[in-house]
Amino acid sequence: MTDNIRAGLSYDLTSRLMRIIFSWRKQDTYELQNKINQTINDYDPIVEMDIERTITRRDALRTLVLFACETCYIGTAKKAGSEEILAQCAAAITACWYLRKGKELALANDAVSTYIASLQPLAEINASKKSASALLTQCYLLKATLSRLVEGHDQPLSHLEQAQRFSGMAEDPILQVLALRTLAATYSYGNKSSAALTLGEKAAEKLKNISAPPKLQSFVYAGLANYQAQCSLKNDSLKSLEMANKTFTEESYIWIDHPESNMWINTGMVNLHLGDFQSAITAFGRVETLPDLSGSSDGKIEATINSVVAEVQRDDRPRDLDRCIALWQQGINGAKALKSEQWFSEAKNAHRLMCAAWPTEQRIKALREQLAHW
Repeated sequence: MTDNIRAGLSYDLTSRLMRIIFSWRKQDTYELQNKINQTINDYDPIVEMDIERTITRRDALRTLVLFACETCYIGTAKKAGSEEILAQCAAAITACWYLRKGKELALANDAVSTYIASLQPLAEINASKKSASALLTQCYLLKATLSRLVEGHDQPLSHLEQAQRFSGMAEDPILQVLALRTLAATYSYGNKSSAALTLGEKAAEKLKNISAPPKLQSFVYAGLANYQAQCSLKNDSLKSLEMANKTFTEESYIWIDHPESNMWINTGMVNLHLGDFQSAITAFGRVETLPDLSGSSDGKIEATINSVVAEVQRDDRPRDLDRCIALWQQGINGAKALKSEQWFSEAKNAHRLMCAAWPTEQRIKALREQLAHW
């Protein structure tokens, strides 16, 4: 291999990812996903070294996702080998979790549906049952998150039922806990705090009996702290939040949907529910300072809208009208850009709170013009 070819390959993320997939000869799809994840993360410093020579990370991820879709379509007709489908789906699902952090929610959702159709038959074959079932669990967890964002609070429930089913078939306690935690979050977003708390406690109890990665522990305890605060269990909530912070890490497991933005959002929600408005606003504000790759597009929208709610509800000092208007406009514009029914609905709720707080303020009334649906 010449120096020119070697240099070209080092700057081409697509080639590096494809090389991993085509050389994979193992059943352990987790190891493959971790290698794909590490390669994607290691690419950022290369981009900084020579931006003009690099293919964008987004383009490489899209190629990975679409290539697996094509393989799945061909595999249905030409009987592609199970190892080939497992490897490509594992890599592409990892890529979809990255796309979920951006704005290509529709592509990620459609792609995952394609992978499900090809993986389901493999879950019925003993040799590939566990690997296929683990990937199917990830697919349904991802679809649950995407449907919540795009369609609204109640849509993810059927996907999460499937996630629980396949996590059982995979005999994977980590995925079983993750499915419980994600279901708890769905109920919490739907303002069903008692149901969320019950599921959050069940997930935390299961953690005690398994060797769980720190990221999953933090994810479970951050959610539990939020649900406990919603139910006015202050001491329990603060203990859970301490555990979440102590175990937080962003390393590996891209399919554990707990970036730094989520840690700050849950911290903010705990403080908001407990009436510490300034601490809540400070936590939500930290999300805005994160680089795009360390958070998610919807995380920043969520934190911004929550900041409006905290500012409107605060009773520790006078409310800041100008700040509320600026943040609300940022939040509604983000919801529209993402075409998120969930955050569009939350922005409408925040506007109603603003109208109640400043009933005669014309600038608040004028914001109604921005509530036109896309």
